[in-house]
Amino acid sequence: MGRVEILGRERRRVWSDEDRMRISAEAGTQGVGLAAVARRHDLHPQQVYTWRRLFRRAAEAARAENSVALLPVEVSDAAAAPTAPKRKRRALPVEVTLVGGRRLRVDPDIDPEALRRLVQALERA
Repeated sequence: MGRVEILGRERRRVWSDEDRMRISAEAGTQGVGLAAVARRHDLHPQQVYTWRRLFRRAAEAARAENSVALLPVEVSDAAAAPTAPKRKRRALPVEVTLVGGRRLRVDPDIDPEALRRLVQALERA
């Protein structure tokens, strides 16, 4: 094969990220075709598609890095004031019926040994 000579200037251009973003955004507006935007800037439509894909991937990677979001918090005086402790509900008394028909009402928290002694003393009386 013989030698081939290419005549004309080289068409490699370097586009800044700002220019790429501007052209990609222009192609993303409604009513404007991507091919028309590419022709206006003397580009191939595939270049604009590639730029859009690269920007989308960069945005997704940035979102993945910042997956933790902080929300603003406002502390008011009402939230800072201590709340009153809830009243403890009193347990109902326990009723014990003795052999002679007498009834004994005691607190449910009574010590079992103390209850046994009380019942024995009442039964002897």
